[in-house]
Amino acid sequence: MSRISVYVYASDPISQAGVASQLRARPEIVVVDQANIDAAQVAVVVAEGVDDAVLRVLRAIQRGGIPRTVLVASLLDDASVVCAAEAGVSALVRRTEATPDRLAQVVVKVAAGEAE
Repeated sequence: MSRISVYVYASDPISQAGVASQLRARPEIVVVDQANIDAAQVAVVVAEGVDDAVLRVLRAIQRGGIPRTVLVASLLDDASVVCAAEAGVSALVRRTEATPDRLAQVVVKVAAGEAE
């Protein structure tokens, strides 16, 4: 099985480092940095909620060529779910449910073309 290349983005460095660290420990995932973003198959975006700034990031990632995106957010209501879907998000994970196992499971599904 080839490893899934994942780019992690968060608006704060602590969240970005934490999620990247958790994913690096997974044998099925390789985390790529900003310099190697072109190699990423999946982007994981960590945010508080879905606001204009997050939507800009999600759209930029899509335009940048990363085919699939997982959004990890604390605040998800119906309107933000719709906005995220319109921005091309393949999967949504509540921050409280984003354990390393759950996140890896979602990344694998999304990389295979499944929505979550």
